[in-house]
Amino acid sequence: MPATSDINENSPLYMTYLWVTAAGMPIRRIGLRLGADADRKRSDMTMAISNELSYPRPLTADEHDLIEAMLGAVRSGVSRYMGQLEAAEVVGGCGCGCPSIDLVVASAVADAGPSPVLLADAESPEGVPVGVILWARGGCLSGLEVHPWDGTDVIRLPRPETLRNLRTAS
Repeated sequence: MPATSDINENSPLYMTYLWVTAAGMPIRRIGLRLGADADRKRSDMTMAISNELSYPRPLTADEHDLIEAMLGAVRSGVSRYMGQLEAAEVVGGCGCGCPSIDLVVASAVADAGPSPVLLADAESPEGVPVGVILWARGGCLSGLEVHPWDGTDVIRLPRPETLRNLRTAS
């Protein structure tokens, strides 16, 4: 796997790569772009979007609503994360054009590795089928990943009402 400054053994993208390949799903299917290929796929619009965001910042209403809908739909085994929504801060995002975000909660344990908590399918406002993964690290929310199944470069956050096939990762 090619390495870039954006992808390392602790990044959610790398962990998604490991999780997806372990599940036997081809990487091309979920549209992950690794290494130099990621740089070729970035558009000027994507870079403009990335450059206008400042971190840390609070969750947007749409980000909050999507995470809350995911947690509320499952209930079993994820209730501890619901109380973390108000304290969660967005500390980074993806530069590929997707609305994925990195989160931090004040009580997070830095030494723990990230792991997927909830998985879902949804549809972006552009009508693109997407996968949604809610990540945790050390018992605290650590990220929301949204990846297009067809490799589309720029998508927006799906609306909560489009969530389907919601399931826990374990």
